[in-house]
Amino acid sequence: MENDIDWVFNSPSLINVPNSFASIQDLLCKDSSKLVSDTHPDFSAKNLGGYYENIVNYNLNNNPHLFDIKRNIKVFNNIVTLGEFDFLGRSLMGDFHLECAIKYYLRVNSGTRLDDFIGPGKKDRLDIKYERMLEHQLKLSQTPQGIQACQSEGLSPSIFVMLVQGYLFHPFAEFGSETDLHQAINPNHLQGWWLRQRELKNLQGADTYTIMHKPHWLVADQSILLDYVGIKAELLKADRPILVARFDKTGKELDRGFVVPNEW
Repeated sequence: MENDIDWVFNSPSLINVPNSFASIQDLLCKDSSKLVSDTHPDFSAKNLGGYYENIVNYNLNNNPHLFDIKRNIKVFNNIVTLGEFDFLGRSLMGDFHLECAIKYYLRVNSGTRLDDFIGPGKKDRLDIKYERMLEHQLKLSQTPQGIQACQSEGLSPSIFVMLVQGYLFHPFAEFGSETDLHQAINPNHLQGWWLRQRELKNLQGADTYTIMHKPHWLVADQSILLDYVGIKAELLKADRPILVARFDKTGKELDRGFVVPNEW
């Protein structure tokens, strides 16, 4: 999945990284073709988060500007687990602590509040994830227990990196229009649309469609393509949100979005 490696390397952040934190681009060399290894990342993860983190791990470990990468280091207070570092390591600028996440949220209101964005399964919200990354995950390495855990790995982070990638999906009728969103959201975020099954007629117009399955939500696989009649039949049978990509006659992705049940 070479395209997924490039996607993680080149895709924008969902959020505007606060000034107190670095972005991944501050650490990495700017060209994914400069990755130093011919090996491939572990694509065995079945969940999206694990799959994504495996690709981030590959990019970090094979980047010529980074060294001594440590992954999933737990932090304890006696026998109580306080948290876990996604990644620790060294860069040319100094030791770093990186927390990463891939998120897909649907906008259900105006978007001026972070809690207007919820996961397709309704178990996650952008405000909750953003607050946890800022106030817990990225500050963990600055706690006494976190400092001790870092020192046990021979590291002393002075650079704190927030990496949040993915898509925000806007109501189909508003997709592509100018919208005033919460100031924490990157205006250049990747975006798609969402609609309910009863609104499927709005999808007419593309040449072909594909259903995207976890964990392969980064770059759309075109091995199974359907026309509008075919995709409509599949989507009407679904009892959960389904991610769909649309393509033109040249095979270029036009856009993507979630089709959710009418009662969602």
